[in-house]
Amino acid sequence: MLLCICKGVSESHVKAHVSQGVCTMQKLSCQTGLGTQCGVCRKSARQLLNQMVATNPTTIASGVSAG
Repeated sequence: MLLCICKGVSESHVKAHVSQGVCTMQKLSCQTGLGTQCGVCRKSARQLLNQMVATNPTTIASGVSAG
């Protein structure tokens, strides 16, 4: 599913970035552009990011929160 229409960022993009250690909206936005244009996608993107970080043991092991 496409999360950010403005930048063409999908759920799979978010999942790929989380698996590479991205665990904050700031980092996700910097790396993908998600939420940097109109901002409509930020709420659903944050929910997905928080869910992915909570269920990804390698991200949790790094000691970085999804804040």
